[in-house]
Amino acid sequence: CAEDCIAEKTELTVSLGGKEDYVLKGTAIIEPGWTKFDGGEKKDKLLPKLEKGDRVNVNFAPVEKQTTPPKHYTIETLNNYLKNPFRDEKADAAGDDEDYKAIFKGLELGTEATRTGIIENAKKNGYISLKKDVYSIEREGRYLIEQLADMQISMDKYKTSELGQALKKVYRGEISVGDSVDLAKTAIQEVF
Repeated sequence: CAEDCIAEKTELTVSLGGKEDYVLKGTAIIEPGWTKFDGGEKKDKLLPKLEKGDRVNVNFAPVEKQTTPPKHYTIETLNNYLKNPFRDEKADAAGDDEDYKAIFKGLELGTEATRTGIIENAKKNGYISLKKDVYSIEREGRYLIEQLADMQISMDKYKTSELGQALKKVYRGEISVGDSVDLAKTAIQEVF
């Protein structure tokens, strides 16, 4: 069938008194085209036609759901995360300007050369374990995270990648080794 499928995608942002924003996305098949041979007409959350500034009545009610624990990292997913820890932020920035997207370009945790050693040290020190290609955090790892949090020491992906970017700038000749050391000293002094 050479007929095109015509779908309408809608994104609706509901702002609740400027305190909380909720984004609803929906798709509706207008003309099924070739999809009529592929399972029929499908609808995904049909949203009303609204203009910016329109008022809508909202009736939010709690929904009872059961939470699920986060998935454990496999060898592949951990390596992918370390190579691209800001993937979600990049996806959110898809509609933003190029300068904003460029901020995330090349940000990674560690380098290809150091990642394996970092992971091996974490395993050797009992922070994580690897069983059947799946990493799990161990009691010592939980304790370390809790102690860092209690001391208000941030080693999140933002701080870690900032220090890593400084090393890349040294390599490219954009800053001196001393500048990179000063940045690390400042980060350590903020802790103590």
